[in-house]
Order: sequence, then structure tokens, then C-alpha cells
Amino acid sequence: MVGPLLFYKNKPTTLDLILWLGIRAGGASTACFSALFTSIGDGLHISELLTLQKNFKDLKAQMELKSYDLSQFQSRAEQNEHHKLCELVKRIEQELLEAKSAASEKQLLYEECITTVSLLKKSICKNTNNRDARLKDLEKKIKAIKAQVQSASKELKITTVIFFPAYFNASYA
Repeated sequence: MVGPLLFYKNKPTTLDLILWLGIRAGGASTACFSALFTSIGDGLHISELLTLQKNFKDLKAQMELKSYDLSQFQSRAEQNEHHKLCELVKRIEQELLEAKSAASEKQLLYEECITTVSLLKKSICKNTNNRDARLKDLEKKIKAIKAQVQSASKELKITTVIFFPAYFNASYA
């Protein structure tokens, strides 16, 4: 086996160069190259390379066609009623979940309000039961304060008469 083939300024031989030189599968354009191309690399023939290249191009074209078909199918599927309905169902399910969470929040708020109202009712009942007793206590305190105010007022008059007798004698005369 000979090392890598170099035809043009120490550049390795490629399939493009071989085709540019006019060499076809099954032979070369000149007899001097026929022996040279009978074996390249580990026994791989030019005709095999050309066959592989053709297969690759065919497969690549098929892949492009299948990709195009897939994109067309996907766009048609998105326009299909079933697909639209599925999207609508997903959106409605999402809205339902949001509504359920909002309802649970409202339920918690309602329960808090019920608890507060219950406490207020108990407080009102407690205050209503003690109301009469508290009113009597308040009346007693008011009477005691009135008595203190009256006694303080009398003491003030007496003190004023003692310290300012001329003033009070003139005003009562």
C-alpha cells in the first residue's frame, strides 16, 4: 500500500479532485491513472465511493422531503378541529385550576369571617349579661363622684367666703 496520494502541491486527493480530472467509475481518463485509482485507502474502490456518495445524496434528499412533509403535517394538524379543541380543553383546565385556587382562598377568608363573627357574638352576649350589673356599678360611681363634687363645691364656697368676704357680701346684698 502506498501512502496518501498527493496530486497538487502536497494537498491530499479528494473525490472532488478525482471527478475534476475526469475519472469515472470503471476507469480513468488516461491509462496512467488507472493503476493509481484501483485502490485508495484500505482497499476502497472509486466505484464504491461514488455509490456511497449517490446513496448519501439520495438519503439526504429523502430526509429533506420527509422534513417538509412533517412540517406540512404539523401545520395541518394545528389547523385541525381536534387540535383546536385540545388546546381549548387545556386552556379551560388551566382556568379551572385558577378558579379552584381562588375559591379555596375565598373559603379560607369566609371561615375567618365566621370565626370573627362568632367571637363578636360571644362578646355581645357576655356584655349583655353583665350589662345590668355594670350599669348599677357605674351609677354608684357617678353618685359617689357627684357627692365628692358637691362636697368640694361647698368647701370651695366656704374657703372663698373666708378669704374674700367683701366680694361675697356685695354680691349677695
